[in-house]
Amino acid sequence: MLEALLHARGLGAARVLNLAFDSAVVADIVTAMERDLPRLRPARVVIDAVCNDWLSRSRDYRANLGRALAVARAHGATLTLVKEPMLLAVYGRGDFRFNANEGANYAVLTSFASENGVELVDPAPLLIAHRDEFLFMDDVHLTARGHEVMAEALAAALAPALAAGAATQLGKVGAPST
Repeated sequence: MLEALLHARGLGAARVLNLAFDSAVVADIVTAMERDLPRLRPARVVIDAVCNDWLSRSRDYRANLGRALAVARAHGATLTLVKEPMLLAVYGRGDFRFNANEGANYAVLTSFASENGVELVDPAPLLIAHRDEFLFMDDVHLTARGHEVMAEALAAALAPALAAGAATQLGKVGAPST
Protein backbone atom coordinates (compact mmCIF):
# COMPACT_ATOMS: atom_id res chain seq x y z
CA MET A 1 0.00 0.00 0.00
CA LEU A 2 2.77 2.48 0.92
CA GLU A 3 4.74 1.58 -2.18
CA ALA A 4 1.70 2.23 -4.42
CA LEU A 5 1.16 5.62 -2.77
CA LEU A 6 4.80 6.57 -3.33
CA HIS A 7 4.57 5.48 -6.97
CA ALA A 8 1.42 7.61 -7.36
CA ARG A 9 3.52 10.57 -6.16
CA GLY A 10 5.93 10.00 -9.04
CA LEU A 11 8.41 7.94 -7.05
CA GLY A 12 8.29 4.85 -9.23
CA ALA A 13 11.72 3.66 -8.12
CA ALA A 14 10.63 3.45 -4.47
CA ARG A 15 10.44 -0.08 -3.15
CA VAL A 16 8.94 -0.98 0.24
CA LEU A 17 10.07 -4.10 2.04
CA ASN A 18 7.61 -4.80 4.85
CA LEU A 19 9.39 -6.80 7.54
CA ALA A 20 6.79 -6.21 10.23
CA PHE A 21 5.85 -8.91 12.72
CA ASP A 22 3.31 -9.13 15.51
CA SER A 23 4.11 -8.10 19.07
CA ALA A 24 7.52 -6.69 18.15
CA VAL A 25 9.38 -4.54 20.64
CA VAL A 26 12.31 -2.38 19.57
CA ALA A 27 14.82 -4.96 20.83
CA ASP A 28 13.23 -7.54 18.49
CA ILE A 29 13.31 -5.06 15.64
CA VAL A 30 17.01 -4.41 16.19
CA THR A 31 17.66 -8.15 16.05
CA ALA A 32 15.77 -8.32 12.74
CA MET A 33 17.69 -5.30 11.44
CA GLU A 34 21.03 -6.91 12.33
CA ARG A 35 19.96 -10.05 10.50
CA ASP A 36 18.30 -8.48 7.44
CA LEU A 37 19.95 -5.12 6.67
CA PRO A 38 23.22 -6.59 5.34
CA ARG A 39 21.25 -8.65 2.82
CA LEU A 40 18.49 -6.18 1.93
CA ARG A 41 20.54 -2.96 2.07
CA PRO A 42 17.63 -0.52 2.39
CA ALA A 43 18.46 3.14 2.26
CA ARG A 44 15.79 3.98 4.85
CA VAL A 45 14.33 2.03 7.77
CA VAL A 46 10.93 3.01 9.17
CA ILE A 47 10.07 1.82 12.68
CA ASP A 48 6.60 2.06 14.17
CA ALA A 49 7.01 0.70 17.69
CA VAL A 50 5.81 2.27 20.92
CA CYS A 51 2.90 0.29 22.31
CA ASN A 52 4.46 -3.15 22.62
CA ASP A 53 7.45 -1.74 24.49
CA TRP A 54 5.10 -0.28 27.06
CA LEU A 55 3.08 -3.51 27.30
CA SER A 56 6.22 -5.59 27.78
CA ARG A 57 7.43 -3.12 30.41
CA SER A 58 10.64 -2.60 28.46
CA ARG A 59 13.00 -0.50 30.56
CA ASP A 60 15.47 -0.12 27.74
CA TYR A 61 13.25 1.69 25.22
CA ARG A 62 15.63 4.64 24.70
CA ALA A 63 18.69 2.37 24.59
CA ASN A 64 16.99 0.12 22.05
CA LEU A 65 16.09 3.12 19.90
CA GLY A 66 19.78 4.03 20.05
CA ARG A 67 20.72 0.50 18.98
CA ALA A 68 18.28 0.73 16.06
CA LEU A 69 19.82 4.03 14.97
CA ALA A 70 23.34 2.65 15.24
CA VAL A 71 22.48 -0.47 13.22
CA ALA A 72 20.70 1.59 10.54
CA ARG A 73 23.64 3.99 10.23
CA ALA A 74 26.18 1.13 10.23
CA HIS A 75 24.41 -0.22 7.15
CA GLY A 76 24.09 3.16 5.42
CA ALA A 77 20.37 3.52 6.11
CA THR A 78 18.45 6.53 7.35
CA LEU A 79 16.12 5.86 10.28
CA THR A 80 12.57 7.21 10.41
CA LEU A 81 10.47 6.70 13.53
CA VAL A 82 6.67 6.70 13.62
CA LYS A 83 4.65 7.92 16.57
CA GLU A 84 2.26 4.99 16.82
CA PRO A 85 -1.33 6.27 16.83
CA MET A 86 -3.73 5.56 19.67
CA LEU A 87 -7.52 5.55 19.71
CA LEU A 88 -7.57 8.16 22.48
CA ALA A 89 -5.45 10.61 20.47
CA VAL A 90 -7.76 10.34 17.46
CA TYR A 91 -11.21 10.02 19.01
CA GLY A 92 -10.73 11.41 22.51
CA ARG A 93 -11.94 8.16 24.05
CA GLY A 94 -10.35 4.89 25.01
CA ASP A 95 -8.43 3.38 27.87
CA PHE A 96 -6.90 6.37 29.65
CA ARG A 97 -4.51 4.17 31.67
CA PHE A 98 -3.15 2.77 28.44
CA ASN A 99 -2.68 6.21 26.93
CA ALA A 100 -1.11 7.71 30.06
CA ASN A 101 1.52 4.99 30.21
CA GLU A 102 2.02 5.16 26.47
CA GLY A 103 2.68 8.88 26.87
CA ALA A 104 5.94 8.12 28.65
CA ASN A 105 7.20 6.22 25.61
CA TYR A 106 5.95 8.98 23.31
CA ALA A 107 8.04 11.45 25.31
CA VAL A 108 11.10 9.20 25.01
CA LEU A 109 10.49 8.71 21.28
CA THR A 110 10.07 12.44 20.66
CA SER A 111 13.15 13.47 22.63
CA PHE A 112 15.25 10.68 21.11
CA ALA A 113 14.30 11.74 17.58
CA SER A 114 15.00 15.40 18.33
CA GLU A 115 18.33 14.76 20.05
CA ASN A 116 19.58 12.45 17.29
CA GLY A 117 18.30 14.21 14.17
CA VAL A 118 15.93 11.36 13.36
CA GLU A 119 12.77 12.07 11.37
CA LEU A 120 9.65 11.46 13.47
CA VAL A 121 6.36 10.96 11.64
CA ASP A 122 3.14 11.61 13.57
CA PRO A 123 0.16 10.19 11.66
CA ALA A 124 -2.37 11.44 14.25
CA PRO A 125 -3.31 14.66 12.40
CA LEU A 126 -4.29 12.75 9.25
CA LEU A 127 -6.09 10.09 11.28
CA ILE A 128 -7.98 12.85 13.11
CA ALA A 129 -8.99 14.31 9.76
CA HIS A 130 -10.54 10.90 8.96
CA ARG A 131 -12.03 10.20 12.39
CA ASP A 132 -15.55 9.94 10.96
CA GLU A 133 -14.34 6.61 9.52
CA PHE A 134 -13.81 3.29 11.31
CA LEU A 135 -10.03 3.41 11.89
CA PHE A 136 -9.39 1.34 15.04
CA MET A 137 -10.42 -2.16 16.09
CA ASP A 138 -9.45 -1.40 19.71
CA ASP A 139 -7.24 1.10 21.56
CA VAL A 140 -4.19 0.48 19.36
CA HIS A 141 -4.93 -1.80 16.41
CA LEU A 142 -5.89 -0.14 13.16
CA THR A 143 -8.55 -1.41 10.78
CA ALA A 144 -7.77 -1.88 7.08
CA ARG A 145 -8.94 1.72 6.52
CA GLY A 146 -6.80 2.89 9.43
CA HIS A 147 -3.77 1.28 7.78
CA GLU A 148 -4.62 3.04 4.52
CA VAL A 149 -4.68 6.43 6.27
CA MET A 150 -1.45 5.57 8.11
CA ALA A 151 0.19 4.71 4.77
CA GLU A 152 -1.00 8.05 3.37
CA ALA A 153 0.64 9.85 6.30
CA LEU A 154 3.89 7.94 5.77
CA ALA A 155 3.87 8.61 2.03
CA ALA A 156 3.38 12.33 2.62
CA ALA A 157 6.24 12.40 5.13
CA LEU A 158 8.68 10.26 3.12
CA ALA A 159 8.02 11.59 -0.38
CA PRO A 160 10.04 14.84 -0.12
CA ALA A 161 13.26 13.05 0.85
CA LEU A 162 12.69 10.38 -1.76
CA ALA A 163 11.95 12.98 -4.44
CA ALA A 164 15.18 14.76 -3.52
CA GLY A 165 17.06 11.64 -4.55
CA ALA A 166 17.43 10.11 -1.12
CA ALA A 167 16.81 6.44 -0.52
CA THR A 168 14.36 4.68 -2.77
CA GLN A 169 14.29 1.33 -1.01
CA LEU A 170 12.52 1.32 2.35
CA GLY A 171 12.78 -1.37 4.95
CA LYS A 172 9.76 -1.01 7.22
CA VAL A 173 9.88 -2.87 10.48
CA GLY A 174 7.64 -2.61 13.49
CA ALA A 175 3.86 -2.76 13.58
CA PRO A 176 2.33 -5.03 10.94
CA SER A 177 1.14 -4.23 7.43
CA THR A 178 0.97 -0.53 6.70
